[in-house]
Amino acid sequence: MGLNLLKDGIQVIDFPSKNIIDKVKDIVSEHFSKDTKYYCQLSRNKFHNLVEDAQSDINDKGMLKEIVTVINPIAKKLSQYHDLSWVSVLKLRAIRPINFSKNNDAVPFHRETLYATKQMAYQHNLWIPISAVNNLSSIRFFPGSHTLLDQSLTIERDDSHPIRVKQFSSGHRIGYPYSPKIINDTPELKVEPELVPVKVNQAAIFSSMLVHGGGVNNSDKIRFSIDTGFIPSNKITHNKNYFASRNKSHYIKC
Repeated sequence: MGLNLLKDGIQVIDFPSKNIIDKVKDIVSEHFSKDTKYYCQLSRNKFHNLVEDAQSDINDKGMLKEIVTVINPIAKKLSQYHDLSWVSVLKLRAIRPINFSKNNDAVPFHRETLYATKQMAYQHNLWIPISAVNNLSSIRFFPGSHTLLDQSLTIERDDSHPIRVKQFSSGHRIGYPYSPKIINDTPELKVEPELVPVKVNQAAIFSSMLVHGGGVNNSDKIRFSIDTGFIPSNKITHNKNYFASRNKSHYIKC
């Protein structure tokens, strides 16, 4: 039986437009045309600069609007919200194979409310693979964790964590934390994390409260994906400018 958004906190859907996925894939290919090993030997900063350039290109070419146009009706039906606002930028995720690189690009287990205000609890994320993913490289989640309160989790700030980036850097703009908050051993999470079973031309919609993380990429290719999110418009309590979207409002109506 498949996952259900309201019950499980996550649901996999067929993405309604292969053409949009192909457009994003073409943009990524233009920016990453060299051999995988070339990118694996780059420093984190240099690699993040390349990812930011590709992310900006994706957004400048209006891919967010195209995606929201086809996903908005599905998101409304699954979430049972009738008026949605969307995060104003598409993030490009690029996870290099750990076997070729000294850098682990995978974000540790987290939930979005660790890095944002209370309104974030009402947001759902949209995650779309651009390159093939499998059990060697896909993201993982803890089943049922979207029902847990933040207070029930053991969370520690770790400014020495290798995933940390400088504030206002390219790494920050593409979504890495400048003040990492790590979810440590917590009794409620004493289950094995599960693989998100998403294939190319599919997508996952999941609660921002779901404890999830980027799986370490043990394949031989860079894992590319894009993501954004949506929230009921009436749950937005404030809508400040957003560094990752080059100082546009965090949420927009599409």
